[in-house]
Amino acid sequence: MDGVNPFGLCRSSWSTWPICLVNYNLPPWLAIKKGHLLLSLIVPGKYKVKNMDIYLAPLVEELQTLWHGIEVKDLSKPRGRKVAIVQGILMWTMHDWPGYGECSGMLVC
Repeated sequence: MDGVNPFGLCRSSWSTWPICLVNYNLPPWLAIKKGHLLLSLIVPGKYKVKNMDIYLAPLVEELQTLWHGIEVKDLSKPRGRKVAIVQGILMWTMHDWPGYGECSGMLVC
């Protein structure tokens, strides 16, 4: 949440805030590999983001939809049981200490 300088220039004021999702329904040795990380949001900007909630709102809506469940078709099942309900949950968030203040809306000194 602090921001990452994508250009590698120390004098540049440009920052990028990547937000990734990790699927923990995989074995631990696969969950954090590059092919399994889900980059859900990139917030680019020249200045610090004042209200991260604006950027996170679509992601929160999708997570709420997954919480209630979505119907998917499983073609490997027999004819009468092809529809399955898939649900998701946000277990926790990981970020640095200043990013914690940004996510929680609290001022961290």
